[in-house]
Amino acid sequence: MNGVIFVAIVLIIMYFGVATMRSYQANREEPDITDATMDPWDCPECGFHVQLGLVCIYCQTEKPNQAENP
Repeated sequence: MNGVIFVAIVLIIMYFGVATMRSYQANREEPDITDATMDPWDCPECGFHVQLGLVCIYCQTEKPNQAENP
């Protein structure tokens, strides 16, 4: 009985180790979003100051292109 419990504990520890490694690898490969598309902007429809993102959270208006609004 002690052997079964020991094997179960080892398998659980191995499972968490593999899950942690896979999560680390997946997050490490994703680039950070630091480009100009994530700058704060004012929504042209409702006037809300969107601090982060490409869509207004209130009226769902997408961020206008910079070429349209000099």
